[in-house]
Amino acid sequence: MQEKILIIEDEPNITMLLKVNLVACGYNVDNAIDGEEGLRKINSFKPDLIIVDLRLPKISGWEICEKIKGDDTYKDIIIVIVSASDQRNTKERAKLLCIDAFLPKPIEIEILINRIEELFKNKKLKRRD
Repeated sequence: MQEKILIIEDEPNITMLLKVNLVACGYNVDNAIDGEEGLRKINSFKPDLIIVDLRLPKISGWEICEKIKGDDTYKDIIIVIVSASDQRNTKERAKLLCIDAFLPKPIEIEILINRIEELFKNKKLKRRD
């Protein structure tokens, strides 16, 4: 099964960079340009993993994370936060919300892809237990 990744990012250049590289790795990728569209696409696209920026128009990345992790239907979706905000309190809040990974911007594609592969591998191992 081809894993689905949803990118929720309002910067078109970052979205394109991520999308091109993730598609090249064999993932099924969709994107949303704001938090509102992101929540709609979570319902329709049903991603296995979401890459989300924290500073989004309409609905913040934090609100998206809270809604996903607080909903039994979606709580198992892997969430990777990418943000220019690399402050300690941001990382602590992400940890409290059970966010799976936090990567600072500017994004290093190789690190992101390795992290995503590791997260998918860990999820598959947990399913076997």
